[in-house]
Amino acid sequence: MKHAKEIMRLIMLHIASLRTLEVNKVPHKILRVILDRLAGASAPQLQKLTAIAKRKTTLSQVGAPINWKFKSFIQGEAQSLRELNLLNINPSRTVNYFKDLRTLRLKWAGVFGAAQSTAYERVKSVQGLLTTLPNLKYILLGDGVHHHLWPGFDDLQLLPVHLPPPITHSTLTYISIGASLSTANAIVASLILPELKFAIDRQQNELLIGVSCLEGIAKSNPCPLSGLISLRLGAGCSSANRGADPRNSINMGYLEGALARLEHLRSLTLYEVDFENDQYLACLGRTCPKLEWLRLLVCQGFTMKQVRSVVETRLAAKTNFCPLVRLIIDQWSYENPLPCEEGDREWLEGVVKLGINKYPNDSGEPAGYRK
Repeated sequence: MKHAKEIMRLIMLHIASLRTLEVNKVPHKILRVILDRLAGASAPQLQKLTAIAKRKTTLSQVGAPINWKFKSFIQGEAQSLRELNLLNINPSRTVNYFKDLRTLRLKWAGVFGAAQSTAYERVKSVQGLLTTLPNLKYILLGDGVHHHLWPGFDDLQLLPVHLPPPITHSTLTYISIGASLSTANAIVASLILPELKFAIDRQQNELLIGVSCLEGIAKSNPCPLSGLISLRLGAGCSSANRGADPRNSINMGYLEGALARLEHLRSLTLYEVDFENDQYLACLGRTCPKLEWLRLLVCQGFTMKQVRSVVETRLAAKTNFCPLVRLIIDQWSYENPLPCEEGDREWLEGVVKLGINKYPNDSGEPAGYRK
């Protein structure tokens, strides 16, 4: 505690002029003392605050946060604070005091609610947080759990039955969600984010958004993701469950309507999507006018002839559509190569940077999780 007092003396001596404060790599008790002493402090120039608790002495536990909660500046002021980063710390409702935050990173076990909370409750907690921070541009939320990387069919084809009505946040441009795939998709489906450019998962790869969200993108007014630049869309149709499924047919029926509203999209990755004998691929030739990068990762139900037709259609509409610059087609290593009519591959290689690959690769990296 002697060290804590000395640290606090130095901090308080300069608190009025500090622009950045980071509390890290200190014992649990000292961390608590420092952050508690800041409850009544005033730091008018502070713009960035970071507090990181060691994981082995985390200030939270799954389902039941302990009594100690972050409460720095709740009785003082930090009106210039623009960035707040809390790792393994229960933020309680203190975050609500910092109305002008632009960047927020929260990683702790209860960030989406208790372990037994419903999808409705998890979504509501995120909506409540965004509602109190109207100027936020970047948010990272993670529960610290290593969720399964291989999505199931239901994870991508079904949304929870009961979800709160969507809310609008007008300034958010970047969201990172470290949660189970079902929770992440429920959150996406319950937000209208017209300025959002990128959605990221806990590994900082593109967030895999399920085809279950297509109906909302196609029909909601306003479009919930109209500013999106890059999209990774998954259906969970692996080679192990070949054959049209009614749920996939219903969801994919909204593909064209959804893509037609994503006018700023430049990169599209389709993961384990079943195009059901070329029924849905053709719409890529007449939607997403700025699309330049297309990846078909372990997809099925399409032909190289239809892929060529998409590329040709976009080339023919050059005044209204960007031609594809990069086309990647990845297949599982145990599958037969896609049949190509004579000249199709050569023609594609002449107009687009083409990559046709087999997966898993030598490193064992799953095809759907390439950066």
